[in-house]
Amino acid sequence: MNFFYTLSNAVGTALGFVLWFFFDLFDSFVPAAFIFVIILNAVSFPFEIKSRKAMAKNVKISQKTQELQKKYANDRQKLNEEMAKLYEKEGINPLGGCLPQLLPAIIFTGVYGAIVRPLTNLFHVSAEALNSSLEVLNSLPGLNGTFNSAYSQLEIIKIFPQVSDKLTMFTPEQISDILDFNKGFNFLGLDLFAIPIASSFTSFAWIWPVLSAFTMLISTLIMQKMNDAPQQAPGCAKFMPYALPLVFVGITLYAPAALGAYYTILNLISIVQVIIMAKFYGPKAIEAREEAARIARLELNEANEVKINSPRKVSIDSVNNRTNNKKNNKK
Repeated sequence: MNFFYTLSNAVGTALGFVLWFFFDLFDSFVPAAFIFVIILNAVSFPFEIKSRKAMAKNVKISQKTQELQKKYANDRQKLNEEMAKLYEKEGINPLGGCLPQLLPAIIFTGVYGAIVRPLTNLFHVSAEALNSSLEVLNSLPGLNGTFNSAYSQLEIIKIFPQVSDKLTMFTPEQISDILDFNKGFNFLGLDLFAIPIASSFTSFAWIWPVLSAFTMLISTLIMQKMNDAPQQAPGCAKFMPYALPLVFVGITLYAPAALGAYYTILNLISIVQVIIMAKFYGPKAIEAREEAARIARLELNEANEVKINSPRKVSIDSVNNRTNNKKNNKK
């Protein structure tokens, strides 16, 4: 847990600069998150291409791996040896399709840190100032013990307009930014501060985990359909499309609704990206390019052979002609 906390703070601080930049432009979390996701997807695009290529190769050899699994079903050691030989022969890294998929998890962790702890990761409030603010707020009548949860920073921002005059430990610039942030956490009447699992049904905070799960499922199904991914894909390619997204959806139940909104936006943009990626980097597209490259290499080799052989043929023909001419002259 400490590692997750440290990682989310470290990445969250870095991403916080970017997220706050767009939030400052729109004064609303959802459109800022939309542009933020597009920027992050553009940065991670090369890693996504690498992942798609690795997965396409895994799909290509899936039949061979299934045959090996059947042949050596009772000999795990021999199976591992033969699988290693197959991967080496085909130039495949078994983890090649998995490692790039960890990047979204790292980014998601950073976004979680930026959203859940915005005072320290977005507005760079010092630990001393934060602790002082908690002491002041917990001493106020009716607020004692309210700020002891993991989302204490969001709780502070939620009531900030009513207590900002008492939080003199914050700089005037921080106070102004936090007040703007408070206003931007309302989208179409939905409170993005709300925790879905702890909110009433009428608050509609539950809509974000539902949308997260639905868009995640649609994105995964479209990816499998367009990539022609088989059920028995080797390695982690079989489980990774489901495992990490399910973890993310689970987190959105217990995190502020803003995180579910972010993840829903991420999935919607991913659906468009999956369609585009499948067209240019799906198994069929990659196989077609490889076949075109193979034909081009064959044609190039044939052309080179013609160039190499042509001078010899001309030379031999010239020698034969001169020999025949000499014979005719002697006669």
